[in-house]
Amino acid sequence: GRLLFASELRPLLGLLSRRPAPDRAAVAHWIAQGLLERGQTLYDGVRRLEGGHFLALERDGWTKGCYWRPRYQPPQRLPPQAAAAEVRRAVTGAVASRLLGARAGVLLSGGIDSASVAAVAAGESATGALRAYSALFPEHPSADEGPLIESLMEELGLAGARVLFRGGSMLAPSLEFLRESEAPSSSPNLHFQLPLLRQAADDGVATLLDGQGGDELFGCAPYLLADRLRQGNLAASLSLARSFPGAGLHPSARLVSRLLREYALKGVLPHGVHGLAPRLRGAERYAPPWLRAESARLHVETSGRWAWKHLSGPRWWAHLAYTLTIERERIGVYDFLRRKCALAGIEGAHPFLDDVELVEFVLGLPPEPAFDPELDRSLLRDAMTGLVPDRIRLRREKSYFNELFVDCVSRTDRPAIERLLSAPDAEVNAYVRPEIVRGTLLEAPAQRRGPAWAWALWRLATIECWLRFQSDPDFPERALDTWGFEKPRYALELAGG
Repeated sequence: GRLLFASELRPLLGLLSRRPAPDRAAVAHWIAQGLLERGQTLYDGVRRLEGGHFLALERDGWTKGCYWRPRYQPPQRLPPQAAAAEVRRAVTGAVASRLLGARAGVLLSGGIDSASVAAVAAGESATGALRAYSALFPEHPSADEGPLIESLMEELGLAGARVLFRGGSMLAPSLEFLRESEAPSSSPNLHFQLPLLRQAADDGVATLLDGQGGDELFGCAPYLLADRLRQGNLAASLSLARSFPGAGLHPSARLVSRLLREYALKGVLPHGVHGLAPRLRGAERYAPPWLRAESARLHVETSGRWAWKHLSGPRWWAHLAYTLTIERERIGVYDFLRRKCALAGIEGAHPFLDDVELVEFVLGLPPEPAFDPELDRSLLRDAMTGLVPDRIRLRREKSYFNELFVDCVSRTDRPAIERLLSAPDAEVNAYVRPEIVRGTLLEAPAQRRGPAWAWALWRLATIECWLRFQSDPDFPERALDTWGFEKPRYALELAGG
């Protein structure tokens, strides 16, 4: 009959007389996809208050209410130049509101999102002393954006620091994260991000901005294909598929067919239809093969993958609104970023993630201009004309950390992952079939070790660490001290004036 609440898991768990058991459905979701359902935590009986909601504390109890949710309104049609100007104004307002009275820095890569935030912040900073922090990967060319970052800093007149990262354990900093937050890390990139954040804190930066969330905020609304099909306009749906961002000027018939199947055909189905196939064919067909039958059932039957169809408005808007609000909570992006910054003693600022006015503005834009077969985030790129150098603004390539990630799981952290998952008493075996984990993942041949393989092992390893931590609070510290994790290998360089 009591309500216990706190702003973080750790102090809340400290209020309880005993540690809650794991929520079995939540653990299954984490293993399968690395996300949870809305309001869910990994702890049974512990809920996360949903974004836009409040608890009203009253004399005889409490009630939960909603104070904000996105609402559909027909989009305002603007000429291209006017639309770009409005996007620029909205982005400028979101960035400027995070610079008030604080010495600011920015996490800078060679992509359009962070470049846009940095360019706007450089012009809006009241102190005029914006500093940039970047990670470079000399031994992994597919992830390294050194020349782009260098030219951008010079163009914007930014000073700062960069980490030349050459290797080290990803799992070790995730144990540090677990020890401090009592939750597993959803990202493997702490091993090169924490040195940057800590350097920014040492430099006296109070607020560190980034471009997190720009992909979803300014990307295309794929289920516009479904809306055109619902209107009986198959030709328009086909035309959108052919102009899908990244499809190229001459997309293959196979790609167009896949886009139509995923976004047009599946998009038009009523929500209730999606639950029929697992019930008829069995949940295990719709879950990773290494999940036990009960875990597969919990994952599939309680999945909110298609919950966005409950929102009002056309399909394109409902999915976009869900992605920019509820889906981000399910992935845990807000919690992870807050906890990551807390580890370094700095405050993060994410204008493309958590600015309500910017989210509402984007949800009021027409979806068609975002469809460009050669460039994604076309509206943002148009808005940054003259502010972000064209070398970055019109760049078609995108750098990924896949090579770095797969290499670390395959070699650097392989002994620790084997030790965690091959133990006869591994806690995760209550949820997975260890023989399938070994045959499909741990013993996978080199040609099958891609990003999906690495993510599957990462989720299994981090949830195993979390499960061990529940019965043994000293586990993270002991593993860090005795397991021989490879120390981060990097050099810190000052950059700019």
